[in-house]
Amino acid sequence: MFESEFAKTEYIENDRVVFHVWKKEAHFDDYRKPVIASLEMLREHKDSIFIVDARNGFEDVKEDVDWGFSYFLPELKKTGCKVWGFILPVVSDIEGEIDLWTAEIEKNFRVIRAESYDEILKKAAEKITVELLPLQPDDREQFILDNQEAFNYGALEEFGLRDDHYEEDDQIISRETIEHSIDSGEAYRIIHNGEKVGGVIISTDGERGDLEILFVSPKVHSKGIGYAAWCEVEKLHPEVKVWETVTPYFEKRNIHFYVNRCGFHIVEFYNSHHPDPNDPDAGGHDIDEQFPDGMFRFEKRI
Repeated sequence: MFESEFAKTEYIENDRVVFHVWKKEAHFDDYRKPVIASLEMLREHKDSIFIVDARNGFEDVKEDVDWGFSYFLPELKKTGCKVWGFILPVVSDIEGEIDLWTAEIEKNFRVIRAESYDEILKKAAEKITVELLPLQPDDREQFILDNQEAFNYGALEEFGLRDDHYEEDDQIISRETIEHSIDSGEAYRIIHNGEKVGGVIISTDGERGDLEILFVSPKVHSKGIGYAAWCEVEKLHPEVKVWETVTPYFEKRNIHFYVNRCGFHIVEFYNSHHPDPNDPDAGGHDIDEQFPDGMFRFEKRI
């Protein structure tokens, strides 16, 4: 993280965003030092989104504009960044400067202007298009393996090589669990740019729906694919008014995704003292051994 009296910049891992906040108007070294700090973060975290909160500053002198166009933008392009977001009010006192920068930035980046950080993230994800295709019998085995790989990745991020949260040898989610969900629900492959990048399993009963499983390949995390897939799920079943899902307490990425991105709310906490009444195996012993700190239940009401 970098911070001065003029700006603050930091990398937000869950969103894969370099977030640059101008505190007040800055020029020359006071302007360039925080911009270079953001550039270094973007170099370290390839393919990130760059979001600039310009509500309290950004108005540049000609020398800074020339430096930005001739040095910063070409270097930014090398980082793999594709999206530049501006946080600004609907009408800003620096419209002229923003228009000047936007015209140049749009030559190589997608520019999103919004009034909040979350709105930029939402708009960035909306442009990601995915397709949900029914799971085919000849893809069933790979679907299971991909699901296990994705779930294991989340556990390894949190616990490293510790294995006390696994359902079976080296697996956070067992083959039996996945196969039961496939057989009792609707299973789909998530397709992006013609490639299989994840999967989703749901079940519905009238106005209620259960998101049994949603996984995205770790290779394409933080690109908006999970959110785009969830939007497609909602379109599949417009009759559903209440969606439900659960996730282990340690899955910080999932908790962030469901609550902050998809609009779910945590409504219940399952643990050894309060087991899931719908899970015959959660009578206290199994959940206490595998997830000793419990599972969260989420709901989204539409």
